[in-house]
Amino acid sequence: MAVLRNHHFARILVSHIAPYVVLSVVLLVGLSAAPVTLWAQQADFEEATSLLDKGEYPAAIAIYDSIETQGFRSGALYLNTGVAYSGINEQGIAKYYFLKAQRFPETEAEAAASLRYLEERFTHRSAVLPELPWERLLNTLSGVFGINGLFWVAILFLYLAATGWVGGFFLQANWLRVLSVSSVAMMIISLILAVAIYGQYQRYDVGVMTGDQAIVHASPAQDSEQISTAYRGYVMRIDWATSMDKKKGKVTDSDEAMDGDEVMGGDEVMGGSPSSDPWVFVRLQNGQQGWMPSGELMWFDPLDLR
Repeated sequence: MAVLRNHHFARILVSHIAPYVVLSVVLLVGLSAAPVTLWAQQADFEEATSLLDKGEYPAAIAIYDSIETQGFRSGALYLNTGVAYSGINEQGIAKYYFLKAQRFPETEAEAAASLRYLEERFTHRSAVLPELPWERLLNTLSGVFGINGLFWVAILFLYLAATGWVGGFFLQANWLRVLSVSSVAMMIISLILAVAIYGQYQRYDVGVMTGDQAIVHASPAQDSEQISTAYRGYVMRIDWATSMDKKKGKVTDSDEAMDGDEVMGGDEVMGGSPSSDPWVFVRLQNGQQGWMPSGELMWFDPLDLR
């Protein structure tokens, strides 16, 4: 009977402990595999950088691209990739990677210097209008706090509001009630700003002209009115919401020559170059906006790099 009780106890013990043992093993394997992966990527990065120093740019680019394909992101990776593309005279692609490197604090200064040098090598330069006030505000808040930071600020004001309300209730202090109401207002403002920044980045991507030149049209058709010409190195904002609205038939214009399914399509390749040439709605830095084929563009989501 004692033997049966011992066996029963052992089964209970195993049934309760086994899931935790399995979970521990999985976590241990995962944590041990992560350093190996990082070490392999670091070894590849050093090999590519050595090739870059030797002037073997295509070989270095191939390794850098493979590292990025594995999901690794860093300012140093994008900066070196930009240098490699500049070495093979692909200035548009180089600018694309320098702009990405500029988003990382550790390479911001070097990327900015590289961009200034690169601008001197472009044959055409676009006029750059100042940012709109609301764009400047959202970009500044995004750079200082980020979306997650603004949510944490909102949580902080929530705690202050709760503390002020409880303190005002028990201590009968008017200033604590004012603190509570003010904290609620600041919490709401922080949440609205966080949602606005997220919506902006969901809608817009940063695009860089990598081809020699492309016409910006009034509507997504080659025979439509020409608005402007974009040259290699031009930076623009891609409006995905308007582009998708055109695909769904929500944007009305005089041009009906193009089928809606042709406006958007294809998969992103090499950081945003699609496998086909759908049309996208863009806003140039000089304020002009219109439609152009996306085959001449590379783009990235600024939020994805933060």
